[in-house]
Amino acid sequence: MSALIRSQFTPQRLAQVAIVIEFCAAIRTLAEIYRLRGGFGFTLDAAMPYLTGALIALGFVAISLLCYFAGRARSAGLFAIVMIVVLVAYKSLAIPGG
Repeated sequence: MSALIRSQFTPQRLAQVAIVIEFCAAIRTLAEIYRLRGGFGFTLDAAMPYLTGALIALGFVAISLLCYFAGRARSAGLFAIVMIVVLVAYKSLAIPGG
């Protein structure tokens, strides 16, 4: 049974999952702007940290996709982990109350 599970979790499969997670993080960050827009006093200045976060996430998605298609699946997974660390650090520094 463990050999079957191990055969399903190849570096390529884990890289695919990591890329999907990165893409979902980018979509979630862009969706936050619509949540802000529903409140009072929405300005572009309030949305800029979220747009910057989405650009950071999309940049990491692009890097991971390039690594994946270049045959560097483990690097793509590593960039997913780095993206999470960078976005958490960015959120704690740039977004008030984050």
